Amino acid sequence: MRGARIVLFFILPLAAAAILAALASVGALRKLDGTLYDRQLALRPGAPVPRDILLIDIDAMPGSLAGLLADGLVTLKEMGARTAVLDLPLAQKSPPSLDPSVLRQTLPNALDTEFSQMQENIQSLFDAIRRGSVRPRDAARYVADLVNLVGQAKGRLLGASMGIERDDDARLGQAASFFGRVYVPLEPLDEPDPSVSPDLVELALQRQGLSVLVRGRDPTAHAGGLRPSVQPVVNAARGGGFPSDGADADGVRRRTRLLRESGGQHIGQLAFAAALDLLGGPSIEAVPGQVILRSAWLPGKQAATVTLPLDQSGAMLLAWPRASSGDGFRHLAWSDIVAARQLEDSLVSDLRDLDSHGYLTYLRSPQTPLDVYEDAARLSRGMLAAGADTDVDQWRDARERFFSLCDQYFAGDAESRIVADADRQLRGETLSDEEKRLVRVERDRVPGVFSDARDVFGRLQALRSSLQQALVGSFCIVSLGPGTAAVPAAAPQPETPFGAAATDSRASAALVATLLSGRFLREASAPVTLLAAAALSLVAAVVLLRFKPLAGFLVGLGASVVAFAGLGALFVLAGYFVPPSLPAASMLATVIALSSLKAGWKRAASRTVRAAFGGRVSAENMLLIDASREQLALDGSRRTLTVMCLAEDLPARGPAGDPRDIVRRLRTHREAVGEAVAGLGGMLVESGARVTAAFGAPLDNADHARRACLAALRARALERELNGGVALEFSSRIGIHTGEGVSGFLGPGRLAVYGIVGAASEVAARLETLNESLGTSILVSESVREQAGPGFVARRVATVAVGRQDSLRAYELLAEQGGPGELPAETILEFETAVSRFETGEIAAAARLFQQVLARVPGDGPSMAYIRRCRRRMESPGRAE
Repeated sequence: MRGARIVLFFILPLAAAAILAALASVGALRKLDGTLYDRQLALRPGAPVPRDILLIDIDAMPGSLAGLLADGLVTLKEMGARTAVLDLPLAQKSPPSLDPSVLRQTLPNALDTEFSQMQENIQSLFDAIRRGSVRPRDAARYVADLVNLVGQAKGRLLGASMGIERDDDARLGQAASFFGRVYVPLEPLDEPDPSVSPDLVELALQRQGLSVLVRGRDPTAHAGGLRPSVQPVVNAARGGGFPSDGADADGVRRRTRLLRESGGQHIGQLAFAAALDLLGGPSIEAVPGQVILRSAWLPGKQAATVTLPLDQSGAMLLAWPRASSGDGFRHLAWSDIVAARQLEDSLVSDLRDLDSHGYLTYLRSPQTPLDVYEDAARLSRGMLAAGADTDVDQWRDARERFFSLCDQYFAGDAESRIVADADRQLRGETLSDEEKRLVRVERDRVPGVFSDARDVFGRLQALRSSLQQALVGSFCIVSLGPGTAAVPAAAPQPETPFGAAATDSRASAALVATLLSGRFLREASAPVTLLAAAALSLVAAVVLLRFKPLAGFLVGLGASVVAFAGLGALFVLAGYFVPPSLPAASMLATVIALSSLKAGWKRAASRTVRAAFGGRVSAENMLLIDASREQLALDGSRRTLTVMCLAEDLPARGPAGDPRDIVRRLRTHREAVGEAVAGLGGMLVESGARVTAAFGAPLDNADHARRACLAALRARALERELNGGVALEFSSRIGIHTGEGVSGFLGPGRLAVYGIVGAASEVAARLETLNESLGTSILVSESVREQAGPGFVARRVATVAVGRQDSLRAYELLAEQGGPGELPAETILEFETAVSRFETGEIAAAARLFQQVLARVPGDGPSMAYIRRCRRRMESPGRAE
């Protein structure tokens, strides 16, 4: 039975782990594990965020996205940005748009030139007619020539206006080629999109796919189809990849995939593909649970093999930065880039206005800012058209020269010199009054023009300085801001484990930060988590085996808390996350189930004990037996104990009397005997024809013989009280023996009957029967007399045969020393001498001694019994006793 319980103790933990693992497999514990992951991640030391990572948020989108990006990439190139990851929707072709430079410069200049020329031609014709240089009859020919010139001007104006429409996708492709390190989206699909050209997909895979060596099972996810960016962008981009995966089921972004497979070709996550360039273009291997980068250059380290751990879904955990506010990354608003271009256009417009009045000639330089600006613009147009940055250094130098000349011009004395020249003209006598009025108007205009231009230039310089500081050497991730993203307002926004917004671009930034930090997080697989749950549950079972139910529950609960804390510490210190809900829940379920089971066993055992010993031992002993039943050998043990057998003497009317009266008398007497036995720590073993009591079982008593003797004497005293002067109403015969016996539950069947078998019981019963022939009431064996100690008065009454060869001396227990019923020592000595004479065959001498004892103790039963035996022996010498 105990072995079956132990087996059950170890089956239940495994069953609990298996059941909870089944629940975990369907996601029942996923949300709890996610919350625990977030709490534990908050306790880990925050990983440093590389300053190179810069998130550029497009917060406004005037015009087409492709056109906006084309202009912005030029600015990023000028400011020294290293990488541009365009985490944007670029799969749809952009509609035709208008070239603002044509509207602002080309077309106005053409209109001004052509209409000025026409005005000059018309004016020349009419002047010639007025002077007579052209005769009236020849005017028709000159008018025809003038009409022809107007037609030519119209054609030139139409040509200039045709350049106002532009292909922004082509411009974005040119800008991407010019920038160099541009990475664009390659959206994975569940199945092929029939609207996407297979040739474009093939081109995207050729240009943006990664060379991945797969060893063993491929841990990457499969994509049924792909949706690339538009073709000019695909042709020009350095690489591409798929955007970050969505959030976990609870809306928190904790992980992202690194690789996907489509048509046997692998593509990387968009930022991962771009980050490979930062790492020196390492070779890639994919094995179950890992992506291995060989010869990767982490910042500040030598080339080494970097192992990126994957979870069981093939995704990598993100080491999100922890910040007091925001997401922890640097951000730049795209509107600042747009504002810089607008301020630059405004500055150039102011410069053109100043140049139209001849004011740029006051710059002490052989070149004007507009000349240098046009040189830089020509270089830029050439590189964009070629899709290369061959003249980028010369272009940047020209740009720097332009702004340097502007600073020299606006900080110099050009304004004061212009005003001084105007003042000299006004003081002179060469100008008419009308001309002086015009000069005065122009002179008064100069300070305002310069002030406006200086303000524009100052704001532009401050903004450019800020942009350059943010962009130089940066790994830029460009995405749509909240105001422009095509996300329904009611859609839930993913979050980081720390509660900040977690957009696709921020997840990409977290991925790059994780790669560059080299501090990777690992998550245990489902089999490892199940194994941990089973192991911890078995530990809990072992703990519970050693304790009582309540103590075991408390210790098991504490062990569960310690295990939970240990798993948390493993993640906090080593970055290895074992989802704790399954092990903790399995361990807790084991603790509850086994504690309840053990408590049930305890209650069942307690009921068995109470059923077995109820009414047979004292209340105090019952509590002791119940409390120590696991230490007691209740199933069977061999022990030295003292057994007392008691048989009642029925009155003269015998068993034929009134049954109710007999039962009442026996019940009253046995209750008194039971009180005597229980009060001295004994146990009633049997209550049938005779009452059997044991001392020293099931609880050990060092003085069990003494207790048995006291119980016998108390039973006799209680009988005298019950008799109340009525002779033989309550009387009994008692035999007591100390020896070996086997005790335990004897059945039958499943009945909880605790009994004793062996020599101790048999000898006690034999002594009880001898009381009648010896005229005694309490007979004890010699072993009882020796172990009971000196506190009793007893006399030897006979040598009793036990079995076929053994014998023992029987003693009559008379009283406690100093108690009632005690005989004088000389009387006891004289009686024992008589018994010795009788046993040696000196019958006549023995008879005389017994007569002397009887004279001293009238009615002494043993003396009277021996006198009768002596007479029979003397009357029949050969008769055996």
